[in-house]
Amino acid sequence: MALGLIGKKVGMTRLFDQESGAMVPVTVIDVKGNTFAQIKTEDKDGYNAIQVAFDAQKESRVAKPQAGHFKGTLLAVYDIRYNHSGDLPANIDVGVSRSTDGGRTWSDVKIAIDDSKIAPSLGATRGVGDPAILVDEKTGRIWVAAIWSHRHSIWGSKSGDNSPEACGQLVLAYSDDDGLTWSRPINITEQTKNKDWRILFNGPGNGICMKDGTLVFAAQYWDGKGVPWSTIVYSKDRGKTWHCGTGVNQQTTEAQVIELEDGSVMINARCNWGGSRIVGVTKDLGQTWEKHPTNRTAQLKEPVCQGSLLAVDGVPGAGRVVLFSNPNTTSGRSHMTLKASTNDAGSWPEDKWLLYDARKGWGYSCLAPVDKNHVGVLYESQGALNFLKIPYKDVLNAKNAR
Repeated sequence: MALGLIGKKVGMTRLFDQESGAMVPVTVIDVKGNTFAQIKTEDKDGYNAIQVAFDAQKESRVAKPQAGHFKGTLLAVYDIRYNHSGDLPANIDVGVSRSTDGGRTWSDVKIAIDDSKIAPSLGATRGVGDPAILVDEKTGRIWVAAIWSHRHSIWGSKSGDNSPEACGQLVLAYSDDDGLTWSRPINITEQTKNKDWRILFNGPGNGICMKDGTLVFAAQYWDGKGVPWSTIVYSKDRGKTWHCGTGVNQQTTEAQVIELEDGSVMINARCNWGGSRIVGVTKDLGQTWEKHPTNRTAQLKEPVCQGSLLAVDGVPGAGRVVLFSNPNTTSGRSHMTLKASTNDAGSWPEDKWLLYDARKGWGYSCLAPVDKNHVGVLYESQGALNFLKIPYKDVLNAKNAR
């Protein structure tokens, strides 16, 4: 294998060769600006490669999907609830804010999905919200999924008809410029929803891009009897077409997914029975599910609330770490806690539980890597959205902080 560095010519000089007594002309090259911009591995990307960057470059001269990769931009998506704090159906759009400094400051609110632009010919609608976000790591395209309520959201949706007049709709939008601008919304309800179900929509939080490029959002459908089932919606062709899996367990709703080291997908779901989480694993993109050993255990207690799940590779001193955030209670939404697993979500030992907000709040959260040493958590507290930047070492050594 050939090895090399990228450099910039800065001039010419001569060196004296003592053995021959000759003056040898040489080129002086500056190589001090070499950095590893990206590392590709066969396990994750299907091939081994290193992307080397050198020197500074104007942002305008960098391809837009690459710009966010180099800058490490953070994107937060959320509901803009104009008139009140209630859920859909209501006057709601999907908003987005960007941070290019690791979460220290955030841009003003912009609209990622405007409900009036989904199907203008249908006239007035009743909001779009509960967004989820993922990044296609192959192309840099950013996808946002949301539920659109033309007439109905969850309540009032009917089976037997996938039209906007009959049920809530699953819609997507994408950005190719690091979240600055967004495409017109795309309705994928007809592609993904079984007509026997009342509704199909995403779970709020993060989606994933798998090693083979498959894009996956956690989702839920309500069957013909109105029973909710967590599942996944996925695309194997860069978002051109989308498909839906089967339900992991009845009475499950908002969920999050990760890809395990063996290539299977884990779903971690809110359960209406309360007390603890439903955890399942699929090896065939949701066509079949198996219960995971952490399913319905006290390691993952919950008060019937959304939670966030994130797998991070290359954490200094730990390697692969899986993180989970939710209200660590069985009653009431308080004690927001970050938990870490160092065995691919096989267990969640208490010495790796970090309490980050004990106050009562709304309890929803979303995790994202900030840099090689920190994870970010965006969460709802008492009437506000908060962002914390937490060192991985703090949760991995949480026992020492007690």
